[in-house]
Order: sequence, then C-alpha cells, then structure tokens
Amino acid sequence: MRVEYHPVVPITGGRLDWSSAIGLFLINFGTLDYLVFAFLKDRLPEAEFEELRSWHCKDRVERIVDYLADEKYPAAERAAFAHWVDRFHPIRDLRNHLAHGHMYTRLDPTTCAPTVTVFRAKDVDTGWSPDSRHVEFAE
Repeated sequence: MRVEYHPVVPITGGRLDWSSAIGLFLINFGTLDYLVFAFLKDRLPEAEFEELRSWHCKDRVERIVDYLADEKYPAAERAAFAHWVDRFHPIRDLRNHLAHGHMYTRLDPTTCAPTVTVFRAKDVDTGWSPDSRHVEFAE
C-alpha cells in the first residue's frame, strides 16, 4: 500500500482583512449556535426540540436559561450562564449586522477621507444619520 503525502493547508488563513475577519466570525458563531442546539437536543423531549428548531438563536439561548432554572441547576451555574448571556447578546447583534449587511464607503464631507464599514441593508438612506450603526474593521 502506497501512502501519499499531502501538505497541510490551514483552514484559518494568516490574513487580517475584512473578508477573513467576517468569515471567521460567522463560522465561529455558527459553531456557538450548533452547541446551543446540541445542548437542547440532548436535554429536551423530541417534540419540543423539533418545535424550537425554527426559533431564533436568542430564543433558544433563553430556553437554556429556563431549562437551567426548571432543572434546579446550582445557583452559581445559573449565574455564570446569565453572565454569559449578557455577553452573548452584543456578539449576536454584531453577527446579525455582519450577516445582513453590505460594504459601505462614506467620504467625510470635510476631509474627503473614505471610511469603509459594514452597513445594514435595512437602514437604507440613513448612512449619515447619527443613529445608523456601522461596523468598522477595528470592531
């Protein structure tokens, strides 16, 4: 039997650019979402799990909060998970912004310096509004 050598190709590139950062973020969030599903699938009745498959991720996470309370998990574990949930919500918001956004370039009216961001499509015509949310590369 002959064994062929295949060079190892890293799955996480060494580049630090928009597409790599966004892609890796979305893939890693997908892993987190998978773990939420796995936790619930292993613990809930099949009929309930099938129903929650169509729920939003934030609702599935809240179902875990309820499950921990219903099953009387230790208070310290419930508090630790509640702390995790507080940190999870801004990450979920960022994920949604990236997943439903598009590249957007603005020119500063004073300096003409360009700013490239990810802007939500649903915020059409509000690119310069102080209430509009832009995700910059540094985020």
